[in-house]
Amino acid sequence: MSIIGATYHNGLSSLVLCDLREPDLGPEWVVPSHQPRTVCVFNAYLLVGHTSGLVAVLDTRNGLVVNTWRAHEGPILEMKPWADNFVLTSSIDRNIILWDLGLFLQSKTPSATQICEYRGHRDPPMFMDVYRDEVFSISGSKLAVAPLVKTAGLNKGNSESDAMKPVVEPGKYVSDVYNLERVPLFKQTGTQSLLKPLQLTCITVLEAHQVVLIGTDEGHIKVVV
Repeated sequence: MSIIGATYHNGLSSLVLCDLREPDLGPEWVVPSHQPRTVCVFNAYLLVGHTSGLVAVLDTRNGLVVNTWRAHEGPILEMKPWADNFVLTSSIDRNIILWDLGLFLQSKTPSATQICEYRGHRDPPMFMDVYRDEVFSISGSKLAVAPLVKTAGLNKGNSESDAMKPVVEPGKYVSDVYNLERVPLFKQTGTQSLLKPLQLTCITVLEAHQVVLIGTDEGHIKVVV
């Protein structure tokens, strides 16, 4: 089992591969001089999201940076791979974008191809996860769910259930937003209680059990079926 650590010192960013079964650190790779914020394993590559909004693609076979592109105007919060050549990026600009990296990795295009943009988060989507053909994201006290498509444009479903899916055309908004349970907040001077939003802090999908686990700022784990 391995983990990847990112460091930034004196204008130099680097990634270090740590094998938990070995006492020594693994190889170290240098990335462009922007502060790294998140790392994503993508086939034989590492995608490094920076505070500048840039994403660097690093080839793990030789440690070289293949290319970079600007995914957002603000810091990259998280990235998640999907299918063969697709990756999702979220940013402090409160948007999630689905990218196609197929031609970009072959140096046939100067930037990754934007497929669609998911808007409508009132707070930055700090964490997200992918299950089958849907993306789950949390922002503040809300959980949003939206379908993933491999071609740009409108997602027109054929069945009634598909028609209920939110439109994923750029400029449209995610409509499946759920307010999770609120928790009581007691005043110190009495027994009267107020309700405050439950702040969500992390999310993961258990594919084998088909459930979503969501962590909260109260130290609880919510199970969403």
